[in-house]
Amino acid sequence: MTRGRWIGLVVAVVAVALAGFGGLFAVSGGRLSASGMQADCRVAREMIEYNKSQGEFFADAFDPEEEREASVDDYRKWADQLRTYSTQISAPEVSEPASRLVTGADALVGLVEQARQDTSVPADPSAPPPWAQRYGELAEQFHDDLVALNDVCPEG
Repeated sequence: MTRGRWIGLVVAVVAVALAGFGGLFAVSGGRLSASGMQADCRVAREMIEYNKSQGEFFADAFDPEEEREASVDDYRKWADQLRTYSTQISAPEVSEPASRLVTGADALVGLVEQARQDTSVPADPSAPPPWAQRYGELAEQFHDDLVALNDVCPEG
């Protein structure tokens, strides 16, 4: 598999981690009674929805045939906006998963930068690039943290 195809595979995995979630949004639960917690959950829901829209943006921006993909700055803006949402949340049970999302987003941005700068030619062209496994791990952890945030502040 060529380097470009590996990048495409990784972009697809991340886009699914950022936007897909299958049944994630079908989860429903009781409303939280504390007004501060409700406000934090409102921000958390905005954070989740923003993340979903950005995942769709990243997926739509990727076209390997036209050699087109979202810029590193696009990824940085995404991570920065997640940070902005996170700083508006104060309840620990909401702020902890939100903060982990920001940490994960920052790590994903760093890996996007690394992948874009990787001009190495592997001895085995079918082998994944050195950063691909870490990218998958980060995407999976990001998804888990997003599920945790959704569990604390379910839609509905």
